[in-house]
Amino acid sequence: MAGNTEELEANYFAMCLLIPESLLNDDLESDEFAPPFDIESDKRIEELAKRYKVSAQLMTYRLIDMGKIKL
Repeated sequence: MAGNTEELEANYFAMCLLIPESLLNDDLESDEFAPPFDIESDKRIEELAKRYKVSAQLMTYRLIDMGKIKL
């Protein structure tokens, strides 16, 4: 069980490192990427993912983590 917690913490750290909150907030203040997002079909999530060189899934998790997407 401890290994699972460590892996989750490592994944969270990596997400924060790859997609810094301050930089993403700057992007989200622009008209191009301003929330709200449609979690099912929003091309802006894919564009943000390309910008940060991460998967759309990871970008979606980061946006959820930052409270920019409500589930």
